[in-house]
Amino acid sequence: MRLQVNNVCKSFGATQALRGVDLSLNPKETVVLFGENGAGKSTLVKILSGAYKADSGTIVVNGERVQIQSPNDARKKGIATVFQEFSLAPSLSVLDNLFLGRERSRHGLLDRRRMRQEARAIFDSLGVSVDLDSRVDAVDRATQQMVEIAKSMLDEACILILDEPTSSLTESETRTLFSALDRLKDSGCGIIYISHRMEEVLQQADRVTVLRDGETITSFSRGQYSEGDLIKQLIGQDNRDIYPAKSFPTDQSGMSIDGLCAAELKDISFTLHRGEILGVAGLTGSGTTQLGRALFGLDSIAAGSVRVGGTMISEPSPRRMLDSGVIYFSSNRLDEGILPTRSVSENIAVEALDSLLSRAGVVMRSRQSSAVASVVERLKIKASPGANILELSGGNQQKAVLARGMLRKFNVMIMDDPTIGVDLQTKREIYQILQELAAEGAAILLISSDIEELIGLSHRILVLCEGRMAADAVETDATNKPSLLKLFFPRRVAESSSTRHLARTYQ
Repeated sequence: MRLQVNNVCKSFGATQALRGVDLSLNPKETVVLFGENGAGKSTLVKILSGAYKADSGTIVVNGERVQIQSPNDARKKGIATVFQEFSLAPSLSVLDNLFLGRERSRHGLLDRRRMRQEARAIFDSLGVSVDLDSRVDAVDRATQQMVEIAKSMLDEACILILDEPTSSLTESETRTLFSALDRLKDSGCGIIYISHRMEEVLQQADRVTVLRDGETITSFSRGQYSEGDLIKQLIGQDNRDIYPAKSFPTDQSGMSIDGLCAAELKDISFTLHRGEILGVAGLTGSGTTQLGRALFGLDSIAAGSVRVGGTMISEPSPRRMLDSGVIYFSSNRLDEGILPTRSVSENIAVEALDSLLSRAGVVMRSRQSSAVASVVERLKIKASPGANILELSGGNQQKAVLARGMLRKFNVMIMDDPTIGVDLQTKREIYQILQELAAEGAAILLISSDIEELIGLSHRILVLCEGRMAADAVETDATNKPSLLKLFFPRRVAESSSTRHLARTYQ
């Protein structure tokens, strides 16, 4: 099935989201839609999936001009979309989710035997093994994604749209996904793939269509472009000096951890200094995210001590940590980062309300507006402070969350994947913000799934493996990506003491 999009435009009030987008997709082809947050990718996808209607322009499917009226209409036309936030019923089984709205019946009763046979055939064709009886909220995200893709196959979709499909997958899960997508392409499916990860773009794309400011800038076929070409088209300039110069840490302790044990975490000890960015790396399940949650008191600590600026924090809790000058930024921005029913201003000011109160205990709106306006300008947040936070692009939402740590001065910042799912230009801006905060004396614990990001931003990197420290914190000027990757996996053979600073052995 061939798709052709010509000169599609879409406005929301005075904001023109799409100014004339062109896109084509052939059977057995993967087209990567590449652009910054706010470039128009999400708006175009929502038009193709039936959530929005275009103001003008044409959409042609298999030679026939169509108007996509609703998500159900898109399904009937053979277009399926897997968004970052899945449309699954968490309390239902994998099988029931798969056939929800697609139930098979016989003599007026559910034909579960037929449903199982069809489900197994689809998952076999994707090359994955799935327990059909497991509740969907009990399986990992990679399996949930396969359920979404399997739903599109039940609908006999010939056009599959994937929005940031690997944003929270491990490397092995990503390989499984790519293998399944190759099988889909071989069967005749065309795939529109959205990703901010350059290595995926280079690996997956048969063609790359670049959007900027709501317009199609160019389209490259495989072999016609380099990484530098894409970045120049993406942001209008070369990708030089993406990481700002590092500040110099002090000798003053911001936070010190000794013998920390919590859930799968075992015997974690380190000191984070004021003015330092300390990176934390490891595979999914290694304990990196759990470390951030435990230090902020979201998960209970079984043993060990936590000191902030020399003060012992017994039984850390979010309230105690905030009162001690520690703030935590979750990687799950939508569920744990933003206040979805509140404005940009309220989201930014939520942790600084005490400083904005009048003597009568009422928030002084004028003082709040002035304070918020200053950080909105500094962080280049593209939105009115009065707008609902959900109206912002993902990158601007993330900057609004980070602004909390600037409106009220925190001495220690725990950040879990602060640039996940944001575009390259926003990443550069966030990188600059982090270095400025460190230069002002903040102690930053940076948990990230991007190794190059950790090397580029951090002064030192701590690697976790199976809940333990696989290495003492490594100076980033003395390491590289391959040497760090080696530490991600358990070491079974004892090493000499001369390599003790690179890897701690354990059985």
